[in-house]
Amino acid sequence: MRRALAALAMVSALIAPALAEAPKRQEILGFTLGQRAPEFTEVGNLQNLLGQEIARDMTGLMMVEQPNPRYQIALKNGRRLTLWFDASKERRPIYWIQLRESYEAPIPIDEFDGMASELDRPDYRVEGATGVGLLLIKIDPSVSNDRKDRIKRYIDGVIATRVEPTVPDDPLIELQDDFGNRLEILGDAFRGQIVAIQFRSNVIIRSDSELIDSSLAPDDLRKPLQ
Repeated sequence: MRRALAALAMVSALIAPALAEAPKRQEILGFTLGQRAPEFTEVGNLQNLLGQEIARDMTGLMMVEQPNPRYQIALKNGRRLTLWFDASKERRPIYWIQLRESYEAPIPIDEFDGMASELDRPDYRVEGATGVGLLLIKIDPSVSNDRKDRIKRYIDGVIATRVEPTVPDDPLIELQDDFGNRLEILGDAFRGQIVAIQFRSNVIIRSDSELIDSSLAPDDLRKPLQ
């Protein structure tokens, strides 16, 4: 339970607003959007490439080159960090960061709600069918007002045309490991953070915390909305 509460604190921190005047930089385990993807040429240099926490907890590392380059990093306690980057560009910018955690000891829903109530609300809170899931969306506070307005207009349209939530076919709740799915929900101007919570029998069994910048994705992934 102690590890579960620590994990909840991490999820809550990911959607917490900046308290300082300057917008707080959104990050997951030290990685940020637009950051250059690491190049694993020296195995002994993992701490410098990934950071101390990831290097300490890493149990596996796999590079997937096709069709969309990414690093899949297995971590202790059933966590998985995935870094998607555009290998066609010299600076190899990261455009999608995923942290997935499945909880060995399921977390009661009311514990999450109690912690979330202490936070400023995210820009969107999308609920699925009863007892299924929840999607929180937070637009990066550093984006321009024009871009934020464009993002909100798109997401507002998606929500307005959403059919009645069903199980298990609600694309806003049952997220796929597919960037096209994110584009359909968030649009091609989105930059920010989402947290997807999966419920079963009134307990939280999995959380997905993600940072996404649609504008940094490779052109061939963005074509469906162009």
